[in-house]
Amino acid sequence: STDRRGNYVFADVSPGAYRLVASAADYTDAEFGQTWPEALTGPTPRRLVELAAGETFRAPDLTLTSLGAIAGVITDEFGDPVPDIPVRPRYRWRGGGLVAIGPGPAVVAWSTTDDKGRFRLSRLAAGPYYLQAQSSLADGSASPSGFAMTYFPRTREPLAAAPVQVRGGGIT
Repeated sequence: STDRRGNYVFADVSPGAYRLVASAADYTDAEFGQTWPEALTGPTPRRLVELAAGETFRAPDLTLTSLGAIAGVITDEFGDPVPDIPVRPRYRWRGGGLVAIGPGPAVVAWSTTDDKGRFRLSRLAAGPYYLQAQSSLADGSASPSGFAMTYFPRTREPLAAAPVQVRGGGIT
């Protein structure tokens, strides 16, 4: 654990290779060698701390980023709130010449709208998210409720979706 100023010391550590990880409630974990929160980028290469007998190691500071949230209201084409609609945060992926919007490498919160169409996605790492409201069948066609899968802002095309930027410690 750390003191009030965030300082820490490990004493009498046996020789070997170690992972250095910091974590706290309502913050993203930070690991020595990590370059960005895994929720957005997938696993990043880690650096092990390798200690020989009697060796001292001064680690750089690890920065924990507070988690954020997205809150909003889902409405129909008439502006009326829509209850019981699952809302999920999605990610934009690029690779192999392809761009896609889909689930990320880490499990993140999802929400269902209440009777006033309100939702809140919490415990999100800072970064861009693409919102998907899904009251539809797996192929994206309208479900028996009559609503097709939709991305923010009111598009059925995933690549036409606009990102919602989450800031650590805030509600977007």
